[in-house]
Amino acid sequence: MQKYAGTIITWLICQKAIQERDRELYTYALYNMVLLIIPLGLTVIFGEIIGNVKQGIVMMLPFITLRKYSGGYHAKTPLRCMIISSLLLFLCIKITSEISCSLRLLLFTVIMGVSLILLSPVDSDKRKLDKQQKRKYRKVVCVLVLFFLAFTVGLWEIHMEKYAVSVAVGICLSAGLQFPCLVKKLKSIKTDRKMSFGL
Repeated sequence: MQKYAGTIITWLICQKAIQERDRELYTYALYNMVLLIIPLGLTVIFGEIIGNVKQGIVMMLPFITLRKYSGGYHAKTPLRCMIISSLLLFLCIKITSEISCSLRLLLFTVIMGVSLILLSPVDSDKRKLDKQQKRKYRKVVCVLVLFFLAFTVGLWEIHMEKYAVSVAVGICLSAGLQFPCLVKKLKSIKTDRKMSFGL
């Protein structure tokens, strides 16, 4: 995706719409815009199919916001990313229309929120964070999780249960996408220990 963003920016530079010195800034901005538009577009499409557009969009708000700072699983190819993202989005939008808000859901969401705070940020293979960035991202995740948990409870209290479910599913999806990376890290640690004992 970054390759395509770079191609578009090169074309804009050739058209003298932007200057070469601003290439990196515009490439980053375009890449982030595409990463925002695609999930929202898919959410609207799947929401229309299921008949649940508003709840789908509400679910995406905590997910997109938390995912930016919490990190987690990233597919290796754009095609695999699109397939996995589409399936997950469809499944989560379907879940928001099927389940009802309950104390059990709120408790599960709190547990997933706590795991987000404790485990964030999860490094991706493409982008490693230094210690200062990790501290900053963890603080941001902590604030966001507490805000979205309070928002979920608030929606429940004012009898907007279906939107409370949507926010809760968005939090849980963000946390769930960290688990594959953590499993991979644990396997890597076990392999390293076996190799060191073998030596």
